[in-house]
Amino acid sequence: MNYSLRQLRIFVTVAHARSFSRAGEIIGLSHLEREIIANVVRYNIRDFDYDKVQLETQVHQEEDAGMSRNAITILIAKLTAILRLANSMDRGHTGKLKDSRLNVKDGQLVIQTGCAADVTLESISIADKGDFFEEIFGIRPVLRQKRRV
Repeated sequence: MNYSLRQLRIFVTVAHARSFSRAGEIIGLSHLEREIIANVVRYNIRDFDYDKVQLETQVHQEEDAGMSRNAITILIAKLTAILRLANSMDRGHTGKLKDSRLNVKDGQLVIQTGCAADVTLESISIADKGDFFEEIFGIRPVLRQKRRV
């Protein structure tokens, strides 16, 4: 499945509107998958607390997951870090960084764009959300703008 950032935002909006269970059922998500997404949405706007991740599903009953509670918590943290970074990359909701290329270099996730517009808002947001991303993945996201002459 290949979803765009816009499609994911629409899904998150539906989740915020309390229609999350219905939306998850429509696209065929399991109960555990809906719980994972609910936690990602919750921690997208809150500080992440490893000890307070809420799972109603008994992990040992989820046969297809094959994951421990700790592994699920780490997955939620990873998805949360990715969502926060994705939101930061389009902080102004203008798609300025849609042409971005991402590379890992010298312990950094370099987000390179050729956008000629002012990307200060996105740069500040990426720097702000970069702490959690670095905590989870061990690499710091940085935005680099190609200068056009």
